[in-house]
This record gives sequence, C-alpha cells and structure tokens, in this order.
Amino acid sequence: MKYDIVVFNAWKYQDAPALWAYLFETMYGARNWLFRCWYSCKRNWGVIVLSALIPAILITASVMIDLDVVNRWKWAVSIISIIAFVISLFLQHFESAASLIRKHSRRTSFSKELGIQAEISKELMILLKSWTKGDKHRVMLYVDDIDRCSDEKMLDTIEALRTMLEEEEICKRLVVVCSTDMLVLDNALKRRYERVYPDYAPQDIRRLCNDHIDKLFVSSI
Repeated sequence: MKYDIVVFNAWKYQDAPALWAYLFETMYGARNWLFRCWYSCKRNWGVIVLSALIPAILITASVMIDLDVVNRWKWAVSIISIIAFVISLFLQHFESAASLIRKHSRRTSFSKELGIQAEISKELMILLKSWTKGDKHRVMLYVDDIDRCSDEKMLDTIEALRTMLEEEEICKRLVVVCSTDMLVLDNALKRRYERVYPDYAPQDIRRLCNDHIDKLFVSSI
C-alpha cells in the first residue's frame, strides 16, 4: 500500500467552514504544480474549450477573408485570449480556502440546508479521486497538536474529521491519523457532558466519555 502523507495543523483555524476549507487547501497544496494545473483544467474544462474556440474562430475567419488588417488583429486577439485564459486559470480557479468559502457561500443549491462543510466535502471527494490511483494508493492525513485547542474546538475538529470519513468514497482513499493527549481529550469530553447532563452521576459521565471516544477512533496507540 502506498501512502502520500499530508500534515494538517487544525489548531490554526477557528471556525468550522474555515477548518474544512483549509483542510482542502492543505491537501491541494501538497501536490506539485503539474497536478494542480491538471486538476484545475479537469474541474474547468468548459472554460478551456471556450477559450480555445475564440482563437480558432478568429483564425478561421481571417483565413477566409484574407485581409492584412484582419491578420494582424487575428494574432493580437489570439495571443491576448490565450494569456487571459492562463491568468484566469491560476488566479480564479486555484482552490484557496478563501475562494472555497466565497464560492460555496454564494451557491443557491442546497448549501443553505447542508452547509459549507457538505459542499467542500464534495470538493475533497473529487480531489481524492483525482489524486489516488487504484486500491493500493491512499492519502494519509496526519493531524497534529489538536490538544492545543480549546475544548470545543478540539472536539469539533475531531468530530468533523470523523464525519468526513463517513463518506464512502473519501474513506476508501483517505486515512486520518490524529496526534493528541488522550487525557486532555477525555477531560474535554467530561466537561462537555457535565454541562449537558448536570444531574448525571460520575459513572454515567464516564460511560458517555468512553462511548464517545470509541465512536471517534477506530484504534489508538
């Protein structure tokens, strides 16, 4: 099994939409420029076709008319079209965290009901499908220093990562490894459940914490 390792520092990002967007950006940026160009072209093939048609139409028209003035404008407009396309490809279609948040916030589909997290999850799925090849190739996402976050941020981050793996196509291609102090995580869960269930006995809180940890992690070392 071949693993491409990507390191993600979730503690840098403070809100849920940014967490998912920066997760995508981190994974996207882990690949070389050649893959990023190919991926951008794949995601925006319609723009490529349209940009290629403009010079083709101009060249065809100039050949048919065969005027010197048209020939001069033909090459000028063709070159400008190609340059404009290349610039737009890198500036507009580069999937930065900020662009993802803006793009999916503006969508009129189901983003209001499902949230930005669900929309960016689709982007992650497409990225991983383009990244991995065959059943013997996966991406390993190493999430470090989660226990440096506040209680709620730490729990939200781990739960968001676990939710991401509920997608079958993502789960087949992605392995998430978290480095955290289990004592810190356990205490954070304990404080959360004590606030939610103030009348519960200590042993009941303990049981809830254990059940929660079992659901979050497949295995631990």
